[in-house]
Amino acid sequence: MKNFDQEEAYPTLFKTFREILPVPLMLVQDFTQRSVAIEFKKNDVITDGGQLSEYSYFIISGLVMCYTAREGTNLVRWIRSENDYAYSMDIFRLRLGYDPNLVGNILIALEDTLVIRIRHEDISWLQDNSVEMGIIVNNFMLGHSTLEQQIPVLYALAPLERYKEMQGKVSFELGRVPDIYLASYLNLTLTELKNVREKIA
Repeated sequence: MKNFDQEEAYPTLFKTFREILPVPLMLVQDFTQRSVAIEFKKNDVITDGGQLSEYSYFIISGLVMCYTAREGTNLVRWIRSENDYAYSMDIFRLRLGYDPNLVGNILIALEDTLVIRIRHEDISWLQDNSVEMGIIVNNFMLGHSTLEQQIPVLYALAPLERYKEMQGKVSFELGRVPDIYLASYLNLTLTELKNVREKIA
């Protein structure tokens, strides 16, 4: 993982956007005016789930995890890394007019992490006013939904095969994720994960 400073954040992000399609200068200006670079330290709580999140995040460097507290356990929903888009389901709840006091998803920085933060209402405005922004966001979301649809199939695999298949589908090394969270993400026990790590070491 390369370390970035805040001055590199926007050029890095727009380079990622341009890998999807050309980005007009007007979109660069509008996006920059409506967003801000934010740094989180390892284990920082990005959003605590006590209320619906107002923001989503384009990850420049680092690792972000989303989980939902359920019946005393923490269910890891996803883990994303640099050059990806991190948002909780709150982005959809707010669009649909849900009560903002509902409990939302919890986002945690698993490493020192640099992001570009933007309000949900601003990303929606950009999508409404820029065909390119709409395509970029949809490209990220399509990748996320495709992986989510494959999760049940992955969970049916034996632990070692499951680990290897997931590694082939994500853009970061699974070894970067603490065992307690990775076990939840892969639907493994800690003992099963330990055995897998020993086999691939």
